[in-house]
Amino acid sequence: MVKKSFISNANKKATENFGQSKIYAIVDTLNSCGFHCKIEPTIKDEKFSTRNKIRNPDVVLTFDGMIAILESDGKVHGSLECPTKSTNERNKDFERTNRQYILINHEQVKVLKQVLGIVAKDEDLVHFISAYRACEEYCKHQAQRELKAENDQ
Repeated sequence: MVKKSFISNANKKATENFGQSKIYAIVDTLNSCGFHCKIEPTIKDEKFSTRNKIRNPDVVLTFDGMIAILESDGKVHGSLECPTKSTNERNKDFERTNRQYILINHEQVKVLKQVLGIVAKDEDLVHFISAYRACEEYCKHQAQRELKAENDQ
């Protein structure tokens, strides 16, 4: 008899996402910056690689017509340089469907903090990076909207 992995067994017993508390904290930060957030909404798109053509991102944030996805990734997702196969498929789905997305990899934050000698709490850095990246995506959204308006004239 083959033993099932810890993750497989934990997934069956889980009632919520492993990083749910981290996601709620990120959402609180984004809300305080003026972004409207939905946690784990269902997005259906025929271009998604999943069998059911559905993705449930951690957070979808909106502001002034901008829609962006935020994924809060832990160890099971791999690193930014070397994501797991399923994480890479998720990212490719977002690219394939031209969705703006933000990846927050908590393990990467820990590593970079150590490499750069930053003295701060991991969670504070995650909140800062999340808010910064959301503002960056909004800036790009504004430029895209203005460019479209110029081209429509």
